[in-house]
Formats: sequence, C-alpha cells, structure tokens
Amino acid sequence: QLTGVTLLVDDAGNPQPPGVGSWTDDNGDPVTVASIISPVAMQVNGAFAVDPITPFDIEGATTGATTTITNIAANTGSLLELDDNGNSTAFQVGEQLNII
Repeated sequence: QLTGVTLLVDDAGNPQPPGVGSWTDDNGDPVTVASIISPVAMQVNGAFAVDPITPFDIEGATTGATTTITNIAANTGSLLELDDNGNSTAFQVGEQLNII
C-alpha cells in the first residue's frame, strides 16, 4: 500500500489501479500537473517509490478535464511522466488531480 493511494489486489494477488478519490503521493501530498508535454503526455509532481499500476482515469480539480493514464513513462522520484489517451492539453499546470 502506498500512502494516500491504496492499490487494490485481486484474488491472485495482482495489484490493481489506484482507488477513486483525491490523488496523493507517498508523502500524502496532492499530485499536481507539473507540465504538459504533448496531447498524449504530461508530467505530474509526486513522490512515488513504486509506479502506480495503469490504466486508471484522472480528472483535473480545476478544469474538470479527464483522461485515462495508459503508461508511466518515467519516474524521477519527484516527477512522474504519464502517457494518456490524448487529452493532456485540456489540463492546466498546477492543478490538483483526482482519480475517478
């Protein structure tokens, strides 16, 4: 279990995508948009020792934009680079993210 994000486990013990609600990192801090890279990629602020399991859906708390995260492309320890299904440009830098 990650602090702030519970990864469900199925009957076979396989991790499942994060649960619904406010997305927080291992430190309990809100995950926010750090930068928009392209229509299918963004970077978010967050300290994660283990990459969240994909896919999962997010929503911007300010814009209401939604997208499905399809892959964790990079994890620097303070930033996650996320690949999504093509709606990254609808989010805004600095907005908090929720898992839906």
